[in-house]
Amino acid sequence: MAGPQLAAPVQPVDTYLPSKKLAIPVTVTVDEAAFDKTGGNSNAADTIFREIVALLAPDEPPPVRRP
Repeated sequence: MAGPQLAAPVQPVDTYLPSKKLAIPVTVTVDEAAFDKTGGNSNAADTIFREIVALLAPDEPPPVRRP
């Protein structure tokens, strides 16, 4: 099964936590306004992912984000 073709850049994050049998996929699409002058942007999918993990598995936080 194929997913929809997305015209915008995407920021995917997914993980599986075996101890809780928990899978968390997050995908965010972004448009040009999400990027700064150098082409960088914050990874909104990672931010949302970390908020979900904090709610569903607060005792098992994800690794620290690398710069």
